[in-house]
Amino acid sequence: MTANEISLAWVIGKKILFIILVVMMVWKGIPFVLRKSAHMRVTEPVLSMSVFLCLMLSFAAEYFGVAGIIGVFAAGLAISRTEFKQQIEKKWNLLLIRYLSRSFLPVSV
Repeated sequence: MTANEISLAWVIGKKILFIILVVMMVWKGIPFVLRKSAHMRVTEPVLSMSVFLCLMLSFAAEYFGVAGIIGVFAAGLAISRTEFKQQIEKKWNLLLIRYLSRSFLPVSV
């Protein structure tokens, strides 16, 4: 095997490993973590944990040589399959409305 063949095998292996990691996280990991975080005594634990999981999967995607948006997309798919979907969506929309109204209202006035 030449150096190019080893490099190609390494790149493909990393991507396959990332796909396996994402499938396991979507299937079991993220729903488990969100259920456990719901009992934490902090402000908005489920929303905070969902943002953290999106960032961590984005980091993992970049680490394995895949675009970060793929990791965030996978986290979003996993979160949308949990019983916390409505709660996260409602809180996220309120957060965005507050942020956007403070950011763009002074510009438009």
